[in-house]
Amino acid sequence: MKIETPQILWHNGENGKPAPLYSASLLQTQDTINGNSTQEMNILATAGNSEELHIWKIKLDASHDSQPENPPARKKSKIFSVTNTPNIQHLTTLTRHTQSINSIAFSPNGNHLASAGDQGTLMIHTIPSPYFDNESESQHDPHEFWHKKFTQESDLSLKMISSKAQDIMDISWSKSSDKFMIGTVDHSVIIYQQVLAREGDKVIVKDWKEIYRNATEHRNYVQGVSFDPLGVYFASQGSDRTVKVWSRKNKTLKEEKRVLMDQDKNTEESKKEDIESVDHDSNWKTFDVVSKAKTLKYRSMNTESTCDDSSEEEKEIKRHLFADESTLESFFRRLSWTADGAFLITPASLYHDPSTSDSSGPSYATYLFARHQFEKPYKVLHGLEKPSVVIRANPVLFQLPHCVNLQKENANPSASPSSVTSSPDVRGGLGYRSLFAVLTIDSVLIYDTFHSAPLCIAKNLHYASLSDCSWSADGHHLIVTSTDGYISMISFDEGELGEVFHKSVSVGRLTEEQCKIVSTPIKNDPKVVVDKVKVIIPPCEPGTSSIVAPPSKKARVSFDETATSTDATDAAQQINTLVVRKKKKRATLTPVTIDLQGEVDKEVVGAVTSLSIENSSISQSS
Repeated sequence: MKIETPQILWHNGENGKPAPLYSASLLQTQDTINGNSTQEMNILATAGNSEELHIWKIKLDASHDSQPENPPARKKSKIFSVTNTPNIQHLTTLTRHTQSINSIAFSPNGNHLASAGDQGTLMIHTIPSPYFDNESESQHDPHEFWHKKFTQESDLSLKMISSKAQDIMDISWSKSSDKFMIGTVDHSVIIYQQVLAREGDKVIVKDWKEIYRNATEHRNYVQGVSFDPLGVYFASQGSDRTVKVWSRKNKTLKEEKRVLMDQDKNTEESKKEDIESVDHDSNWKTFDVVSKAKTLKYRSMNTESTCDDSSEEEKEIKRHLFADESTLESFFRRLSWTADGAFLITPASLYHDPSTSDSSGPSYATYLFARHQFEKPYKVLHGLEKPSVVIRANPVLFQLPHCVNLQKENANPSASPSSVTSSPDVRGGLGYRSLFAVLTIDSVLIYDTFHSAPLCIAKNLHYASLSDCSWSADGHHLIVTSTDGYISMISFDEGELGEVFHKSVSVGRLTEEQCKIVSTPIKNDPKVVVDKVKVIIPPCEPGTSSIVAPPSKKARVSFDETATSTDATDAAQQINTLVVRKKKKRATLTPVTIDLQGEVDKEVVGAVTSLSIENSSISQSS
């Protein structure tokens, strides 16, 4: 693992100071060398509190083998110096925005770059039609355009969309790249879909049409949106402490099977139908959504209370799932689906431990909701020191760790299920695991769906709060932006995150049995068998990882050395837990009635505001 924070001016702010960065998006390409071999290159788009979009070409390198044969002796430390810096080249600046830009995202196919910001500004930059991969017979690669042909802003066609909304906080593309959704501060969730047109013998994007808008479900800012990779669900999260999950309708399939198909898959037949109907005004597909969204706000918990007669009763109480606006201290709540669509991962979550008293308060956490089962969290990653604000799922699936197979081989057939599967959750039916990055205000944590503890943690890389991150297409590089105006680049060498799951996984065609596994909480089952694989799980061995921080900054990176052990759940509980201060009790006044006999001193009468006197002998003058 290698972390680098280049000291360059990414965006120019006031008085020559770096402007805060709010969003970044990576598009991985390949560069041909001498007409034969290729090397991986990345196109990076950055946006923030400025009116400009910057496009960069970056060569990311995670190799740790560039050390001298006889390095000088030094003390053992978790902070290493790095001589190799990323190859960063500025390509061009996009200048059509007039306000701050809050979110930016490349479409999955590389044809479009969407950007949105304050005052509802929404723009789509599209590559020229010769490189636009809309027809299967096209021989041009859109990634080749970004890497070799793109030099100036005029090389892209621009479409400005009137969102009729206030500030836009987040953008999310569908896997098919023909739709995207936005979330705004005026409580709106809006979805757009491309409208194709024919220009001679070429097919171009004529317009982007609004196909869905909802401004009633959320009651406050919508700060994060995410499209389901299977095209069935789409979710949003807002400052009203709720997550809304919408489901698309499909009358041709039974209710229990409709979620197993990829409704956004661009088949050759659907492409042909779109192209043949470009002359009609209704060439966009029907997008029917259920009338009521699923709301995730409270979690019901049973607590035992002891009454006076020593009888125990269970009392059901509701707890908030998510943190309020004053606690979060961030503009964003960027949630994400895993690459296979099995889990919806939500930031800004709160965990209430039923074994502790109410006075201790909740701790910060991250929730995983299993597909189709949004009534309660499937898994809770608790123990965060500060609330999480951004979730980004790795686009690559990884093999299950080797320790799973060792437990199965060494397990006693007559042993109890709990003794056999004492390891973290085993996704037996899927046979792989998904990785995802969790950003808090000052930390970057890498989790997977197998372990309960983070695989690695990087803390205090920036002076200000973190705002967004983006994975590369190969799943080995992570770009992290901060409101201090700088970017950290986290790179993992081959095998550090584990072995890539190369088996063909049809994300849009999960079997019914797989969906049952995804939607059912894991139970200890000794019958689950996982193929033996050779894999390296973080943390890396000492000396193989290098970390660098900006000058005069104090960077602390810690690794959980128990991530691969069977005590991952205990390790997660060792992380500090936030304790809420007790509120001071207010003093109350109790009315008092005083009976007086005989004469009363004038000072006593002046001090008492209300007296009840039965046998009064006080003179009129007093």
